[in-house]
Amino acid sequence: MVFALSEVYPCEPDEEVLKLVEEFAEMVRWWAERARGFQGKDYTALRRAFYADWVKRWPEANRQLIHTSASVAASRVKLQRSAEERPKSPDVEVSYAVLHPKMLKVVGGRLRVSLARGEYAYVHLKPENDYQQRLLRQAEDGLWRLGQAVLTKSWVLLTFTSYELDEMAFQAVQELLVDRRFS
Repeated sequence: MVFALSEVYPCEPDEEVLKLVEEFAEMVRWWAERARGFQGKDYTALRRAFYADWVKRWPEANRQLIHTSASVAASRVKLQRSAEERPKSPDVEVSYAVLHPKMLKVVGGRLRVSLARGEYAYVHLKPENDYQQRLLRQAEDGLWRLGQAVLTKSWVLLTFTSYELDEMAFQAVQELLVDRRFS
């Protein structure tokens, strides 16, 4: 059985993470420019066609950002439609970053973000209640995996998933849900 929970945490990203949010917006614009003239309707084909160019443009960046920024751009440009049916001037301005699960880890109550191989930045998470605090502790202890995250300059949406809930994790979920219902 799969359990998934999502929570929004107020946060304070460090300078490197703030730069990442701004750079992600630039990446989305870059992909959108290529997608506008792209004849295909497939996000994967778009990514394959321009992967090498992206790597040349951002050689030090975490490669997971290729996937997430291309996906956001493809959605905004309506890549799934034929070239004639796509909006002429799609809104591709974003003020957030979509972070792949492989880039994320909870360490000491903070969100560690992998910027490049061996290079990390941190987001100070500000849990609003005991429920959110416990979720972070349990994620750090391995009871939850982090899923894709959406990060802005002031909040982060974290998804927690558990694919194999053992008895201890199942009790933790019940405890969280009961506490949430009565708080």
